[in-house]
Amino acid sequence: MFTTDYDMARNGGLEKPKANTSLKDSIKYFILFYGLFPLLVPLFLIKNMLKGEFNWSGFIQLYKVVSAAHNDPINLQPSKMLISKVWALASAKHYAGRLEWQIREGYCAPATLRCILKSFSSFPINLLPEQVHGPSEPVKWCAQIQELSKEHEEVPKLKTEIVRGDVGYEIFLEKLRKALAQSNNRVAINYLRPSLTGFKKPWWIPIHFFFGLVSGHFSPILGIMESTTPGAPPLIAVFDLNAAYGMYLVEAPRLYQSINARDVSSGKSRGIIIVSDASN
Repeated sequence: MFTTDYDMARNGGLEKPKANTSLKDSIKYFILFYGLFPLLVPLFLIKNMLKGEFNWSGFIQLYKVVSAAHNDPINLQPSKMLISKVWALASAKHYAGRLEWQIREGYCAPATLRCILKSFSSFPINLLPEQVHGPSEPVKWCAQIQELSKEHEEVPKLKTEIVRGDVGYEIFLEKLRKALAQSNNRVAINYLRPSLTGFKKPWWIPIHFFFGLVSGHFSPILGIMESTTPGAPPLIAVFDLNAAYGMYLVEAPRLYQSINARDVSSGKSRGIIIVSDASN
């Protein structure tokens, strides 16, 4: 990938990784995503519906949300003025020089965990967990932090709180504002990114359609910018660890919608995760 000055400014000086996928890996990726997954995902959905963890009306609701975003996606290219305002936020400064990209698709959860932990200056760098495939659900994601605190005395005592999307928009926004206002807090988000960006094009390819409805994502939240226009919602700065995206800003109601979207594997809404350094 080619890194421009704009990209560097938007992503806190983080360069985009160079593509080094071999032909063998490219063929394997193509077969997996365009051959195998389109067969397995529908079976997975049917199984969860039969188990009562998800239902048809929930599937239709997800389709409506992602379809609406497909016709009206968020702006993934914030202006230079907005970029500078984001990095001037106290909550964003914790991440200066401490962000990283996910090493491959599907590794957003461990990459987010590393970014969050690195943002605490008291966390020992040598104890950072590697980017390996792991839990992609908020409860299990939080459990990794608790395990690190128990196993290593030098790890700061970190507490976690999950705020699910079903708490309601006003509570979500209040919790988010309070968390980002405190220097000992960091916020990660588990959300349905296609509810912001729409289906990958062309949408009618089976894997693009199904992944648009089931592919959850993790990212750190850099901060919140209150609007100076009366009645306008605040903007939330999200650092997307997929190098094809990077940092972008989302109106708070739309971000809430992306975490209110149900996870088809658990039947629960997604949410934000507040990580606090309890030793401060």
